[in-house]
Amino acid sequence: MNTPRENRIWTIVRQAYETAKTQRQLWLFGLFAAGAGGVNLKTPGGTAPDWVIYAVIAASIVGVLALLLHLISEGALIHGTAHSRDGGRTSLGVGFRTGLKFAPRVAGIKLLTWLATLLSVVVIAAPLGIAALAGASLLAGGVASVVLAVASVPLLLTIHLLGTYALRAAVLEGSGVAQSLRTARQFLVGRIVPSLWLLIAQALGSSVASLAS
Repeated sequence: MNTPRENRIWTIVRQAYETAKTQRQLWLFGLFAAGAGGVNLKTPGGTAPDWVIYAVIAASIVGVLALLLHLISEGALIHGTAHSRDGGRTSLGVGFRTGLKFAPRVAGIKLLTWLATLLSVVVIAAPLGIAALAGASLLAGGVASVVLAVASVPLLLTIHLLGTYALRAAVLEGSGVAQSLRTARQFLVGRIVPSLWLLIAQALGSSVASLAS
């Protein structure tokens, strides 16, 4: 017999599967919300030919457009998924307009969570970097960085969860960036472990949904 926690996880998995199966117009938003890729062009030393310059410009434009679509799709996917669970349906046009409306808030939340994550990574790498610059033992610096990395896992997960809940507060409640982060922090207090189970359920749901598509 399943425990209540297992029942909640499988409920989320089933919801993800049903949403992917019945709301196929959300697939496009899910594709862009998964991440924006980039192009890395390298040439040997010397002056780059004209076509390389044009290619870099074109790749930069594509990268900016991909980033914009990613921000728009985040809001559209959150709104569309919540709307479908309430029994409604959405369209690509409505989803795009909704995502465009909340794109600045999504960008602000993602920027802050990215900066917090980057700062954490810098702190983790600091012992190894200091050891390398000072000519000290790289082994000792590496061990210290590994210890910091392990100790920072709860912090990094918390940052990720704060960003996830803040995005939902911004889109579903119409809150600003600062208020969304405060709402996420208040919601997360005492809910770290259930939230980690939610991440597992979301990962399973995404896998099942990808099979459904």
